Formats: sequence, C-alpha cells, structure tokens
Amino acid sequence: MKAAIYLRVSTEEQAKEGFSIRAQHERLEMFARSQDWETVDYYVDEGRSAKDTGRPELQRMLNDISECKIEVVLVYKLDRLTRSVMDLYHLLERFEKHGCMFKSATEVFDTTTPTGRLFITLVAAVAQWERENLADRVKLGMEQMVEEGRWPGGPAPFGYKLDKHSRLQINPDELSLYEYMYDLYEDFKGDNAISIILNHGLKKKTRLGNSFSAKTVRDILKNPIAYGALQWGGKVYEGFCDGIVSKERYERLMDLRSAKSKVSAKAVSSTYIFTGTLKCGRCGASLKGRMRKTTNQTTYTYLVCTNQRERKCDLPIISEQNVEKRFLNELQLLLVSQFDEANEIAASVDQENSGVNQRVAQIRKQMQAIKERKKKWQMAYADDVISLNDLREHMNQDRKRYEELENELLRVEAKPPLNHSPVQVVAILSNFLTNWNQLEPMEKKQAVMLLLERFEVNAENGKRRTHSKRVLALSNFIFR
Repeated sequence: MKAAIYLRVSTEEQAKEGFSIRAQHERLEMFARSQDWETVDYYVDEGRSAKDTGRPELQRMLNDISECKIEVVLVYKLDRLTRSVMDLYHLLERFEKHGCMFKSATEVFDTTTPTGRLFITLVAAVAQWERENLADRVKLGMEQMVEEGRWPGGPAPFGYKLDKHSRLQINPDELSLYEYMYDLYEDFKGDNAISIILNHGLKKKTRLGNSFSAKTVRDILKNPIAYGALQWGGKVYEGFCDGIVSKERYERLMDLRSAKSKVSAKAVSSTYIFTGTLKCGRCGASLKGRMRKTTNQTTYTYLVCTNQRERKCDLPIISEQNVEKRFLNELQLLLVSQFDEANEIAASVDQENSGVNQRVAQIRKQMQAIKERKKKWQMAYADDVISLNDLREHMNQDRKRYEELENELLRVEAKPPLNHSPVQVVAILSNFLTNWNQLEPMEKKQAVMLLLERFEVNAENGKRRTHSKRVLALSNFIFR
C-alpha cells in the first residue's frame, strides 16, 4: 500500500513537548515498515499551526491524493493533521472520494479497519451536528442583529460605513458618487455605460481597488438600502437606516429599469422622445428617429417605421414635433374625460382608504410589540426566570405570529388603492402635463417610458402635405 507520511510541528510545541520533525519521522517510518507499506513521499509543515488547512505541504498532499498517488495517509497524532473537528470531517470526505485511507500511529483514528471506520463515522456525525447547530445559532444571532437595526455581518454596502455599534451610517466619501450613478441612470445611461464613465472618465475604483463592472453598478442601483431598507433573509426591513435617496426616487428608478428592459438598448439611449414606446399603427413595428438640418441650420427630427426600408410598410415619415403636439392633446382629452368621474368617487374613496390606513397602523404596532417582547424573553432566560425550552417555545410562538402579521401587512399594502382609477389617473396626467414643457428631451423620454408601455401612430398618405401638418391618429395607449 502506498503511504504518505505527514509531519507537522510548531516552534512552541517542538520546544515544550519534543514533537520534533526527526522524532515523528523515525516513529512513522518504523510504523510503515511494520505494516508493509511503501512510503511514497514525506510532507513536512514545519513551524505551522493546525488552526486551519492552509498549509503548503498539506495542500501538496491533497493534490497528490486527488491524482490517486496515495492510498493511505499516516500521521503521528491526529492533531498533527488538524485540531478542528470540522476540518477533519472535510479532509476525510476528500480522502474517501479518492480512495485514500487515514491512520494515526498512536490513536484509534483509523479508516483501515471496521472499528476505525465506525469511530470516524461517529466523529463525522458529531461534526455534522456541530455544524447544523452552529448554523442555527448564527442565523438566530443575525436575525436578532437585524431586528435591533444592526448590520448582520460582512462589509457595509457601497455608500455606507459601520459605526462602533454595527449600525449603518452614510459614508460621505461615497455619497456624491452614489448620487451621481443615480443621475447617470436617470439620464438613460445603462449599467455598462455607467461603469465606463466611473472607470475611465472619473478614474474611480471600488473599495477593494477593482474597476467598476456593469454587475457592480447594477447591484448598487437595485439594492433597496439606497433608501434605507435592508433586503435580508427573503424579507425587506423598511427604515433600517438613513437613506441616500428617497424611496420615491428608488422606485422610480426601478420602474425605469423595468421599462428599459423591454426596449432595445439603441432605442433607450437615443435622444428621440418617443422611440422605444411608439409603434407603427399599420404594421406594429417600432419607429426609429432621424434628424435633418435645413440651409439655415434649423434642426428637425422625424420618426420612420423600421419596416419602411425593406418596403414592408408604407407609413409615411412623421415629424416628431407633430407627434408630440398630438400626444399632449390626447392626454389632455383623457384628463378631461376622467375628471368628472374622479370628483364623484373622491369622497367615498377617502373614507374607505382611511380604514385601510388604520389597519396598517394596527398591524405595525402589533409587530413592534412582538419585537420588544422577544427581548424580554431573552432577558428572562438570562436571569434564569425561564428555561431554555420555555424560551424556544415563546420565541417560536412569537415568530409564527410575526410572520402572520407580516403576510397580512403585505396583502393589505399590496391591495390596489381604491382611487387607482380614475382619481389617480387624473393626478398622474395633471402632473405630467404641467411639467412637460420644463423637461429636457431625455427627461421627456424618461417620463413617456414611465407613463406608457406603448402606443401607436398612423398618418395620412398625402405626399405633398408637409410633415408638420400631416394628420396623425394616435391610438391603443397602454399605460404602465
């Protein structure tokens, strides 16, 4: 049998206990000969601690085991290989995977005999039990930290830093860059374009000194911690810390991400207001923009059906200014049609919404009471007022009740507002039309994409009609 002899000693052990490399070598060489084993190599980690498996010679031995060069690993004592039960469990798993056995020359740790394998199995079972209990304790501790408003572990997210109580505080060194990333995205820059600006335009690096990738930018922008909410353990904890941006701005950006995901990148980044949203009323294809300058350097923008080039559609070229004029007129007509109905139901809406708001407040109050009660149970256990079993029973009851309240809160808050239509339509359209003329072209594009999923345009065919005077028909408005 091909044997590998593993030797390890730390300087302190060599001085105090006499576990010298030479002494181990002689004993193990004699043991291997007595078993009629062939020693294929020696793996010596001198002056190395067994606190982990990050030792050069141990790693070299593991590589040789994976290449099936070794059939049994021989050590003087188990603690020469590892002092961690968990590490032993993982090492034995790796040995077994490649058909390698393990033997301690002075102990019963042995996988070459049935009794030894039984003992190792018991050790592995204890290790698994320890690991599962550790996971439960860690999870419970992290949940408690989150409930107390403390960061559950790991580095603070971009834009924040940790104070001495493990609570998130806004990092002033990253604040302006964080807000600038939001500005860029709202200016219709994509994740990749933003990463290029940060890396090459601003020469910025991440905390670890790496370049910003598109994924890094995307993860930062999508993280609700931006407005102070923690997404952890499948839940969102509102009001976890101070926000860098408002919740309204975060939700607007997420709506914009959703809208942009359904539109081609070229249409999203173009300066034409309606590309990506406007469709041809004849063939259903998208419209693309064109720009022309006259002899007096006046710029005019036009919209053309993408099927026109291959002569699959005969929709004539359309002036974007004409579409904009007709678009605003259609929204104004819609606003007027909804206004009277909105006034009729406004009074009843206020009363019914008041009941919903009261129930939300009641649920939140009960949830807060459970949080405070959990702390009291823990203090009672610490003071020996209740037993560990009592603590677990109370904690499980409170956890179940908290989850019930949490689910009810989600149902109540997710219920469409009673004033969604037409009252809300009136509010949205009024705000949209009031601010339209103060917006830049890219801001107008963003507003259209947030308001509408799509709409269609058709036009008369009169060839001699100027583009700005061509009669247009807008239809099939699909609002978000």
